[in-house]
Amino acid sequence: MAKFEPKDIRSVAIAGHGTSGKTTLLEALLAAAGAIKKPGSVDEGSTVTDFDAYEKETKHSIDIGLAYVEHGGSRTYLVDTPGYPDFIGNAISGLSAVDTALIAVDAQDGVRVNTRQVWEQAGKLGLARAIVVTRLDLEHAKWEERIEEIRETFGEACVPFTRPAGGTVGSGFAGVEAVLPTEGDPGDAASAIVERAVETDDELMMRYLDGETIGAEELGTAVHAAIRSGHIVPIFATAAERGAGVPELLEAFATLFPRADERRW
Repeated sequence: MAKFEPKDIRSVAIAGHGTSGKTTLLEALLAAAGAIKKPGSVDEGSTVTDFDAYEKETKHSIDIGLAYVEHGGSRTYLVDTPGYPDFIGNAISGLSAVDTALIAVDAQDGVRVNTRQVWEQAGKLGLARAIVVTRLDLEHAKWEERIEEIRETFGEACVPFTRPAGGTVGSGFAGVEAVLPTEGDPGDAASAIVERAVETDDELMMRYLDGETIGAEELGTAVHAAIRSGHIVPIFATAAERGAGVPELLEAFATLFPRADERRW
């Protein structure tokens, strides 16, 4: 068994309103990381974290569920939290045990009651926050509208890190792409990430304002610090049943999310 130091460990609670696809996303993460052979199904009652008979019958989480993935030399402990208001206490308990809240927003239904509640609770606990827009392959999915709604509700710190390829969602969904390109003009969306990241470091900001290109490694360090402080809330695009956007999330866990040795409590 691999031995992980605190610097190699992450902890993430997947939270949000009921039916926003949290458990399905967790299954896709486990499968992509090789922890299970294939994703389980909420409808079939075969998921890792919804193992209680009543959860299987009602097809939604009641208590918190625990799992972990390993990727890029790190281990991320995942807490699957219930999304219905009746079980908000259990969701809050799950948030209390992690360093990052990954808040699911359904691409069809958008921000709902429990979305706001878990966002506020994560802020009270001083957690880093990220948002995952789920189920972008469904018929009535929307992307631009969801991003506008998220930023209006939770603030300008929320910036996309991945997006639907070609901007297409629904039946024409063809996967996701990174906002930050490896070369060439970064575009407005990527510039928003860079500008918020350099704002956390005065020297870096001056170099950026002087027109200097910030290298990928140095930018990654700045983005990590900005996420940890809440100056950046990354948004990720996913369609978990297709596995789309899931590898990018695993990479974000390993490279961008807070580490256990940075814990503030």
